[in-house]
Amino acid sequence: MSSTIAQLERLRCKVAGWEILAGSLGDYIDRGHPNDAQLAEACADMERYQAETVTALQVLSAELAAARRDSPDTVAAWVAWHRERCRCILAEEGPDLDAYGSISDHAVRQFVARETLAEWNKVLAGEQDYVRINSFFLADYAVEAERLAEGGPR
Repeated sequence: MSSTIAQLERLRCKVAGWEILAGSLGDYIDRGHPNDAQLAEACADMERYQAETVTALQVLSAELAAARRDSPDTVAAWVAWHRERCRCILAEEGPDLDAYGSISDHAVRQFVARETLAEWNKVLAGEQDYVRINSFFLADYAVEAERLAEGGPR
């Protein structure tokens, strides 16, 4: 596996990590009923995490721009790896409705995979640099991406 692919994925995962931390604090602020001191601390941490997200995204964008210029085939391979994961999820079979007649988790997973695939297509076209992988509905894919970032098997 290309070290550039692993590096791009490490940077993508770093952006995602900061986003997750900020989002978790947002949930805590909204639902955790923090007291005033806890709220102030959580807000300050969330602002810091959001700033780290912006910085990490800038680094990813710069690295991706260089890779697009110097090694477009490597960028295409990175995107292809992600698109293949999305396509595998879309090939899964399952019910669109659950036992209660509500939209099933399978149907939501399919929707999220389609949206994620569309975003990766934008990365391939040079229209965006970052794609968030939903770690709830696409947990297996998110784990595989972490493994890729660590230089694991493609």
